[in-house]
Amino acid sequence: MKGNANAPASHSTILLTRYGQPKLVAEGILTLNDTFPSEMKGNWSIDKVTARGDSKAGYRCTVVASEVV
Repeated sequence: MKGNANAPASHSTILLTRYGQPKLVAEGILTLNDTFPSEMKGNWSIDKVTARGDSKAGYRCTVVASEVV
């Protein structure tokens, strides 16, 4: 038998950088609408949010999220 029964299922992840949003939190749900490509639309589970700010770019958040299965 090939494969590992204990291996995690393969799933898609996204990395998104956008204007800062205090409501983006790890373990929250991010819903991408029709303005995104069809393969990205829908609900994503937020794994990590990194917030930063500077005088040039302002307040920005980088979000890593996994496909909700």
